Order: sequence, then C-alpha cells, then structure tokens
Amino acid sequence: MKKQLLSSTKSKSIKEGSIKTMTKFTDYNSKTGEITEYEIYIPKKYEVFENNEWVYKKELEDLDKLIKLREVRDYILQRAAWISQRWNDELYAVGQGLITEEQMSCSKELFINYLLWKKEYCDLPITVNLDDYDLNDINETNKSIFRDCPIDLRLTKIGDN
Repeated sequence: MKKQLLSSTKSKSIKEGSIKTMTKFTDYNSKTGEITEYEIYIPKKYEVFENNEWVYKKELEDLDKLIKLREVRDYILQRAAWISQRWNDELYAVGQGLITEEQMSCSKELFINYLLWKKEYCDLPITVNLDDYDLNDINETNKSIFRDCPIDLRLTKIGDN
C-alpha cells in the first residue's frame, strides 16, 4: 500500500532573502519498507527557471497588466458604442427633416467631448504608467485610470426626453 502525505512548509532562501513555499512529499514503499521524502519548490507567479534558479520576471507582470488594461478598456468602449450609433441615427433623422438639431439627445460639443474621451481610452496603454498600479487595481471602477464617459456616466442608455 502506497501512502503519500502532503505538507506545506516555508524555507528561507539565503540567496534571495525571500520566503519560498516548499511542498514535501513522503513516499512509503510497502515492499521494502523504505520511506522517501521529496521537497518541491512551487514557483510564484512571474517566476521562470533560468540558469539553474527561479528568477522573477517583471516583464511577465507588466504583460499581464497590459492585457487586463486592454480588456477593461475594450469592455467599456463596447458598452459605449451605442452613443456613436445614436448620434449617426439622429444626424440622419435631422438630414431627413424628421427632427431638428435641438431635439437631438446631445449637443455637438458634448459629442466632441465623447469622441475625445474615446480617443483617450484608445491611448490608455501608452498614457498609463502600469508601474503605479497592481494587477487588482486595474478595473473599471478605478477612476484614476478609467474616466467617466461625458455623455453617459454609468454607460446606460439615455432616456428619450
């Protein structure tokens, strides 16, 4: 009968001065009665094995942050896409004489602010210093990264007036 026991311990790495998680496996050989102990290092996120040691790679963390920033940005822009469609529909209606410019749901100045906001979002990967944020800080509620849409603050449709 083979028994395996798992236990997690902490061991101090003298070289890096950081605490590393080690997992110990104990294997019992029922035929020989021999007990063998194995210790396995579980690497932290963004660590790679290079030159016979585990090394933290900041580039991997930065790539994760960039991917998340783009995902959140794209999600917000997708939720705001209806604004451009409504603007185009209303311009068409004005051109057809169905409504007047005063009856449009937003002014030209407000729509220009929306377009500037949209451009700002498209430039986010370049304009945001990712070193200032943890991965968990990059979310749509973080207003220091993701400014509110000038037309629809909650990105819900504007009611017809």
